[in-house]
Amino acid sequence: MRINNSAIRFRPLDIATLAYIAIEFVIVLILMVGRPGWAYLLLFYLVAAGIVILIVVFDLTVSGLFWRALRLVYPLFLFAFFYEAVGPQIFLVFDHPFDAHVVALEKMIFGIDPAFALQQYLEIWLNELMNASYISYYFMLPVSAIILLFKKR
Repeated sequence: MRINNSAIRFRPLDIATLAYIAIEFVIVLILMVGRPGWAYLLLFYLVAAGIVILIVVFDLTVSGLFWRALRLVYPLFLFAFFYEAVGPQIFLVFDHPFDAHVVALEKMIFGIDPAFALQQYLEIWLNELMNASYISYYFMLPVSAIILLFKKR
């Protein structure tokens, strides 16, 4: 194990991730105390912050291509968990969804519900193509990171 003599360095991505965690922690602390699951969410955000800090600290002692890749893309893995953790926070400010308001706005703008108007063009192959396009963004960031990693940028 090699040890660098440099100091611990937080990259902008680390700071942004820790800032997000801190904001979510404060939101849960202020708005969710007493609601089901609030303590688990606080613990989750503390553990997530600990993971970020451990990754930054281990950057001094660990080297290699795998570590560089992990150091570059770890927020992508964390944000998958953050997405699930935000679920209980959806109705903190408003106690109802706004779906009906969005549908009403669409009807006001287009004069008809666009979802029903587009049903006549529904084809299985088109649906599959649209689903494939929709999930492709999950791969864009990791693939871009891997390409940059191998180009050593």
